[in-house]
Amino acid sequence: MSFGPARPMSVAFAALVMAGGMLGCGMKTRPVPPAQALPAPIANLRAKSEQKGIRLTFSRPDKYLSGNPMRDLNHFVIMRAEDGGPLKPLVEAPVPDRERLQQAKTLSYLDQDTLLNRRYRYVIISVTDDGDQSRPSNEARATRLALPPPGQSAAARNSGNKQPAGAPTLAPVR
Repeated sequence: MSFGPARPMSVAFAALVMAGGMLGCGMKTRPVPPAQALPAPIANLRAKSEQKGIRLTFSRPDKYLSGNPMRDLNHFVIMRAEDGGPLKPLVEAPVPDRERLQQAKTLSYLDQDTLLNRRYRYVIISVTDDGDQSRPSNEARATRLALPPPGQSAAARNSGNKQPAGAPTLAPVR
Protein backbone atom coordinates (compact mmCIF):
# COMPACT_ATOMS: atom_id res chain seq x y z
CA MET A 1 0.00 0.00 0.00
CA SER A 2 1.46 3.32 -1.08
CA PHE A 3 0.43 6.74 0.18
CA GLY A 4 2.39 8.78 -2.36
CA PRO A 5 3.50 12.39 -1.98
CA ALA A 6 0.20 13.57 -0.47
CA ARG A 7 0.92 11.84 2.84
CA PRO A 8 3.71 14.19 4.01
CA MET A 9 1.47 17.20 3.16
CA SER A 10 -1.46 15.88 5.17
CA VAL A 11 0.81 15.03 8.13
CA ALA A 12 2.25 18.57 8.05
CA PHE A 13 -1.26 20.06 7.89
CA ALA A 14 -2.43 17.92 10.83
CA ALA A 15 0.61 18.98 12.88
CA LEU A 16 -0.12 22.64 12.10
CA VAL A 17 -3.78 22.29 13.18
CA MET A 18 -2.77 20.60 16.45
CA ALA A 19 -0.17 23.28 17.18
CA GLY A 20 -2.78 26.00 16.56
CA GLY A 21 -5.19 24.25 18.92
CA MET A 22 -2.57 24.22 21.67
CA LEU A 23 -1.95 27.95 21.31
CA GLY A 24 -5.64 28.73 21.80
CA CYS A 25 -8.03 31.09 20.11
CA GLY A 26 -6.38 34.25 21.35
CA MET A 27 -8.69 34.61 24.38
CA LYS A 28 -6.58 36.19 27.12
CA THR A 29 -9.07 35.99 30.00
CA ARG A 30 -11.83 33.71 31.15
CA PRO A 31 -15.17 34.21 29.40
CA VAL A 32 -17.59 36.51 31.22
CA PRO A 33 -21.36 35.85 31.32
CA PRO A 34 -23.19 38.39 29.12
CA ALA A 35 -24.94 39.99 32.09
CA GLN A 36 -21.53 40.75 33.68
CA ALA A 37 -20.26 42.37 30.45
CA LEU A 38 -22.76 45.23 30.74
CA PRO A 39 -21.56 48.67 31.87
CA ALA A 40 -21.99 49.31 35.56
CA PRO A 41 -24.77 51.89 36.08
CA ILE A 42 -24.00 55.47 37.05
CA ALA A 43 -24.62 55.77 40.79
CA ASN A 44 -24.15 59.49 41.49
CA LEU A 45 -26.24 61.46 39.00
CA ARG A 46 -27.01 64.95 40.34
CA ALA A 47 -29.31 67.65 38.90
CA LYS A 48 -29.12 71.36 39.74
CA SER A 49 -31.08 74.34 38.46
CA GLU A 50 -28.94 77.04 36.80
CA GLN A 51 -29.58 80.29 34.95
CA LYS A 52 -29.80 78.60 31.52
CA GLY A 53 -31.36 75.27 32.45
CA ILE A 54 -30.78 72.17 34.58
CA ARG A 55 -27.22 70.89 34.88
CA LEU A 56 -26.69 67.13 35.21
CA THR A 57 -23.37 65.99 36.67
CA PHE A 58 -22.13 62.41 37.07
CA SER A 59 -19.01 60.27 37.32
CA ARG A 60 -17.86 58.71 34.09
CA PRO A 61 -18.51 54.94 34.22
CA ASP A 62 -15.26 53.03 33.79
CA LYS A 63 -16.10 49.45 34.75
CA TYR A 64 -18.37 46.62 33.67
CA LEU A 65 -20.63 44.86 36.19
CA SER A 66 -17.89 42.21 36.44
CA GLY A 67 -15.51 44.89 37.79
CA ASN A 68 -13.26 44.72 34.72
CA PRO A 69 -12.17 48.03 33.15
CA MET A 70 -14.45 49.36 30.40
CA ARG A 71 -12.73 50.79 27.32
CA ASP A 72 -15.58 50.81 24.81
CA LEU A 73 -17.96 53.40 26.25
CA ASN A 74 -19.70 55.02 23.26
CA HIS A 75 -22.50 57.34 24.39
CA PHE A 76 -25.15 58.08 26.99
CA VAL A 77 -28.92 58.11 26.67
CA ILE A 78 -30.28 60.86 28.90
CA MET A 79 -33.89 60.21 29.91
CA ARG A 80 -36.17 62.92 31.32
CA ALA A 81 -39.67 63.14 32.78
CA GLU A 82 -41.63 66.34 33.37
CA ASP A 83 -43.42 66.54 36.70
CA GLY A 84 -45.01 63.10 37.29
CA GLY A 85 -44.85 61.94 33.67
CA PRO A 86 -43.01 58.90 32.29
CA LEU A 87 -39.29 58.95 31.55
CA LYS A 88 -38.59 59.49 27.84
CA PRO A 89 -35.32 59.69 25.90
CA LEU A 90 -34.17 63.31 25.79
CA VAL A 91 -30.89 63.00 23.93
CA GLU A 92 -28.07 60.61 22.96
CA ALA A 93 -24.86 62.34 24.00
CA PRO A 94 -21.54 61.01 22.66
CA VAL A 95 -18.62 60.54 25.04
CA PRO A 96 -16.64 63.77 24.55
CA ASP A 97 -13.09 62.54 25.13
CA ARG A 98 -13.11 58.83 24.36
CA GLU A 99 -9.99 59.03 22.15
CA ARG A 100 -7.90 60.93 24.70
CA LEU A 101 -5.37 59.28 26.95
CA GLN A 102 -6.44 61.31 29.96
CA GLN A 103 -10.21 61.24 30.27
CA ALA A 104 -12.38 63.32 32.56
CA LYS A 105 -13.67 61.48 35.62
CA THR A 106 -16.77 63.69 35.87
CA LEU A 107 -19.09 64.76 33.04
CA SER A 108 -21.95 67.25 32.85
CA TYR A 109 -24.84 68.05 30.53
CA LEU A 110 -26.94 71.24 30.50
CA ASP A 111 -30.60 70.65 29.64
CA GLN A 112 -31.65 74.03 28.24
CA ASP A 113 -35.02 72.80 26.98
CA THR A 114 -36.81 73.35 30.29
CA LEU A 115 -39.61 75.53 31.61
CA LEU A 116 -39.36 77.78 34.64
CA ASN A 117 -41.01 76.45 37.82
CA ARG A 118 -41.33 72.91 36.42
CA ARG A 119 -40.01 69.77 38.10
CA TYR A 120 -37.90 67.31 36.11
CA ARG A 121 -36.58 63.81 36.80
CA TYR A 122 -33.55 62.34 35.02
CA VAL A 123 -31.76 59.02 34.61
CA ILE A 124 -28.83 58.14 32.34
CA ILE A 125 -28.05 54.88 30.53
CA SER A 126 -24.48 54.14 29.40
CA VAL A 127 -24.05 52.43 26.00
CA THR A 128 -20.96 50.60 24.67
CA ASP A 129 -19.70 50.30 21.08
CA ASP A 130 -21.59 46.99 20.78
CA GLY A 131 -24.85 48.59 21.93
CA ASP A 132 -24.80 46.97 25.38
CA GLN A 133 -26.69 49.17 27.84
CA SER A 134 -26.29 49.67 31.56
CA ARG A 135 -29.22 49.69 33.93
CA PRO A 136 -30.56 53.23 34.45
CA SER A 137 -28.62 55.43 36.84
CA ASN A 138 -30.00 56.69 40.11
CA GLU A 139 -32.79 59.20 39.58
CA ALA A 140 -31.96 62.90 39.98
CA ARG A 141 -34.63 65.60 40.39
CA ALA A 142 -34.58 69.36 39.99
CA THR A 143 -37.06 72.21 39.65
CA ARG A 144 -36.15 74.93 37.18
CA LEU A 145 -35.95 77.94 39.50
CA ALA A 146 -33.29 80.05 37.86
CA LEU A 147 -34.33 83.64 37.39
CA PRO A 148 -33.94 85.40 34.04
CA PRO A 149 -31.14 87.94 33.68
CA PRO A 150 -31.51 91.11 35.78
CA GLY A 151 -33.64 93.81 34.18
CA GLN A 152 -36.17 91.44 32.65
CA SER A 153 -39.79 92.18 33.56
CA ALA A 154 -41.70 90.17 36.17
CA ALA A 155 -44.18 89.10 33.47
CA ALA A 156 -41.35 87.60 31.40
CA ARG A 157 -39.94 85.94 34.53
CA ASN A 158 -43.20 84.12 35.18
CA SER A 159 -44.26 83.40 31.59
CA GLY A 160 -42.81 79.87 31.56
CA ASN A 161 -41.46 80.27 28.02
CA LYS A 162 -39.19 77.48 26.91
CA GLN A 163 -35.50 78.14 26.88
CA PRO A 164 -33.66 77.53 23.57
CA ALA A 165 -32.69 73.91 23.03
CA GLY A 166 -29.02 73.08 23.49
CA ALA A 167 -26.85 70.73 21.47
CA PRO A 168 -26.54 67.20 22.87
CA THR A 169 -23.02 67.57 24.18
CA LEU A 170 -21.39 66.50 27.40
CA ALA A 171 -18.68 68.60 28.99
CA PRO A 172 -15.79 67.26 31.02
CA VAL A 173 -15.75 68.73 34.54
CA ARG A 174 -12.25 69.62 35.63
